[in-house]
Amino acid sequence: WALRADGSGYSADVHVFGGAFGKEEVVVASLNDVSEQEQAERELERKRHEQALLMRYAPIGIVLLDRDGTILLANDAALTLCGQTESELVGTAAIDKIDPADRPGIRRQFLRMVTGRANYLTSTHQRMRGDGSLIPVRTYNAVIPESLADGPALLSMFEDLSEEYARDAELTRQRERLAHVGRLSQLGEMAAG
Repeated sequence: WALRADGSGYSADVHVFGGAFGKEEVVVASLNDVSEQEQAERELERKRHEQALLMRYAPIGIVLLDRDGTILLANDAALTLCGQTESELVGTAAIDKIDPADRPGIRRQFLRMVTGRANYLTSTHQRMRGDGSLIPVRTYNAVIPESLADGPALLSMFEDLSEEYARDAELTRQRERLAHVGRLSQLGEMAAG
């Protein structure tokens, strides 16, 4: 911490050198104001922390994949939807978590994205949980253009459609029951006639 002539202080990077200059022993010091750099580093750290919180607590599953389709990172929602721990999921091939019947289409989409023919794709398919059961999911995939050769290449977000499918199935059953009641009512009217 260094003081300016006006009494205000600032963060400084200080270098002190000593030695002989002619017959005199001298000490040379340099002060570099690093307060802006420290502020920028704090801001960057704050943004990283916020991004980590967003990733962790997002209500939908989020995974980062490398160019080979290996899962590099998974948030809490992804772990819950997949019914697996982080150590069980991270490092595995994402395609292995897809219903075998849906794999060819998903593989084609993945190849389109990592080869640069598509930047964003959406799909609906069955995802396998850790216990082998299947859940319907809607997946949103996006290429990460800034990715390095060995870094993440694809961001995949997915949501469980089980409740939506159950509501649709219940609505269909209710419509069928209503249609059946309507037919019985018509039969009753015809019989009364």
